[in-house]
Amino acid sequence: MSTETANKLRSAIAKENSLTKETEYLKKELVGARRSQKDVLRQNVTLLKEIDRLRGRPSYNMQVPDVNDTSAQTMITTELVDVRNYEDVVAINAKQTIALR
Repeated sequence: MSTETANKLRSAIAKENSLTKETEYLKKELVGARRSQKDVLRQNVTLLKEIDRLRGRPSYNMQVPDVNDTSAQTMITTELVDVRNYEDVVAINAKQTIALR
């Protein structure tokens, strides 16, 4: 084996090792991101249950969806936006009532 071939082989092995380390790092980052996303979903579900309780609505058995279940995540986000819109309407009505007095 010539010196040039050996150097190319060493270089290729070093690149492969570097890519392997980077891949492992990215896998750990992905796991962390999914864990964070799961925490946010859990908090949102808890928030919606508490809002239902405060409004006197019967609480249904909402489960924290899987991180890959985008339709359930969309539903939760939509419900939170609806809550925010409802709170805005209540606040506007309260201001109008105070202004009329």
